[in-house]
Amino acid sequence: MKIKSYLRITKDKRLIRAASTSIMNILCQFTVIATGLVSIPLILDYAGKEDFALWIVLTTALGFISFSDFGIGIGVQDRVSKLLAIDDKETVKKVFITSFFLLSMVAIFISLIASYFFYKYDYKSIYYSVTFIFTLGICSGIIVRIFSALQQGFIVAFIQLIARLISFGLLFLCVEYKVNFSIIVFLVGGLSYVFLLIFGLLYLFYSESYLFKELLKSYDFSEITKVFRVGIMGFGAGISIYLVNSTIPYLLSISAYTDIIIFFSILYKIISFPIMLITFMFLPLWPAITEAYSKKDNIWLSKTVKKMKLILTYSIILFSLAIFYFYENIVVFWLGRKNIIIFDAPLFYMMIIFMLLSFWNSYLTTLLNGFSEYKSQATFCLIISLVSFILAIGVALLTKSNYQLIVGIIVFGYFIRCLYLNMKVRGILG
Repeated sequence: MKIKSYLRITKDKRLIRAASTSIMNILCQFTVIATGLVSIPLILDYAGKEDFALWIVLTTALGFISFSDFGIGIGVQDRVSKLLAIDDKETVKKVFITSFFLLSMVAIFISLIASYFFYKYDYKSIYYSVTFIFTLGICSGIIVRIFSALQQGFIVAFIQLIARLISFGLLFLCVEYKVNFSIIVFLVGGLSYVFLLIFGLLYLFYSESYLFKELLKSYDFSEITKVFRVGIMGFGAGISIYLVNSTIPYLLSISAYTDIIIFFSILYKIISFPIMLITFMFLPLWPAITEAYSKKDNIWLSKTVKKMKLILTYSIILFSLAIFYFYENIVVFWLGRKNIIIFDAPLFYMMIIFMLLSFWNSYLTTLLNGFSEYKSQATFCLIISLVSFILAIGVALLTKSNYQLIVGIIVFGYFIRCLYLNMKVRGILG
């Protein structure tokens, strides 16, 4: 019986592709972390504190790449997944060509405007590098979404892994031969985008050749309207969760003293690891769920949801117990006992709850994104995120020291968000 069950799983192409993508994403992320541990001190010594700090500040702006296309990337993935479910490759080609052309024009426009501005006001060359990385990220975003819709995200992760290893090797050469720091910035942050554009397009050219036939006749801007209708909701959904994940450090910076900020930063780094693992396990299922939902493959959906619930349950038990019982051991192993400054119990427990809510949210949003249900995330969830942030920042400005209440407000808002999304999922699944 077990052998038959195993054979059925191995024949499930959707799950095989999702699992392959998960494994490659995790491997790629481990490589990023490992190389970062070595490269950051190296870059700091080479560039000096001033340029290094400038680089850190500028590269935070790269986090907005996912929002800079106003949801077109999400809309493309959703539209292409549905079209592939009905084998409409002609329209897939139109969506791909039109969206790639449109975002390429946007990227070129941004590059020209930024270059003129930096030249006129004599900015450092590092600004040019970061802008170039930003625009490459916009263009390569469409490539990533096409691979996701094809349920071949493992190809993207593999390309990024190779690019990361090559950029890591080139970093040592650049330092050895004292290359301009702006070139180093580009190698560290932009080489993966260059590889995605070159090798991603080449792979698509050979594996999905229909995408490149009669390019000049394949533009259809009416498709962008359909893409944008879904994409703008996905854009709002992205902002709503971005506010949840990114506001606590800012709020603590204006409401807590240094020891608390350090304690939070260490704890947040630790819980970010299991959150990343769960995200990488669930995220590749998004396009597979979209395809199955479009085909009304309810049997596969039912089985997949049960598997996801099982992963969610085990993850909640395993990681909450691990952090609760082994937090101090992890910190001692990582930083050394002398670096443990304080332990704030209420903040500790709230951040464990935050981690568990992140698991739940990842499960729920993967399903809702797969069902093309972005509206609830872009409306109610965005309102909840904004209200939580406004309340928290109000407390931060009025009390200056009640950081536990501030974090509690954000966590409670996150709980309301998950509760609402769970209701939406139950309504769709029945």
